[in-house]
Amino acid sequence: MIFVWTKQMADLLTKNGIEKRKIEIMTPLFDYHNVKILRKDTVKKAKEKYSLNKNVAVFLGRVSPEKRLDFLIQVWSQVVKVNKDCTLLIIGDGLYMSQLKRLVSYYKLEEYVRFTGLIEHEMLLSSGILSACDLFVSASISETFGLTGIEAMAHGIPVVLAKSQGLAEMVKDAGFVCQADDADCFKESILEIFDNLDLKRKMGKKARETSKNYSTPVVVGKILKKYENLVN
Repeated sequence: MIFVWTKQMADLLTKNGIEKRKIEIMTPLFDYHNVKILRKDTVKKAKEKYSLNKNVAVFLGRVSPEKRLDFLIQVWSQVVKVNKDCTLLIIGDGLYMSQLKRLVSYYKLEEYVRFTGLIEHEMLLSSGILSACDLFVSASISETFGLTGIEAMAHGIPVVLAKSQGLAEMVKDAGFVCQADDADCFKESILEIFDNLDLKRKMGKKARETSKNYSTPVVVGKILKKYENLVN
């Protein structure tokens, strides 16, 4: 039996000669119960700490070329033309950081983009900083699944993703999925979530519900059941 994270990966294995009956889709897992949701008063403090504007989109992950943060910065340059009370929060570090900061300077986005650097994983979940954001955004096309997106969804925020990401299969009503190079789709999706509080709340609630399916107890239970069936 071969476990894969997404249908996309299952199809790829089938095309390369693996028998379909041997393939099981089994998602990754994370510590859902370590997630902290901030109260409204502490959300305000978190935004002040990182100098965030009213509307916040967050990217979480390695700062490297394959994450296509350059594309995301270009999208953000269009977003701020419509909504100047917004911030793109980039949580993470990597070798591409200096180039990315130069790109932010080139587009004159210093007021609208914030870098936190690396935040340790346990601290990230327990701090609740993700719940101070309005949406998670990723234009990466290199993700086999995208666990950071699930972690963001667990904080009750919608997602805006590139269609080629594995996680895009699971988003459904919890956000928007765009073609990888469709800058207008990314821009309009972000602005729609910023502008429509009811939509944001509805998608955020669905996001949190969806993320529960990837909690450690749920996924481990599924894995054990598959093992039992295989042994039998």
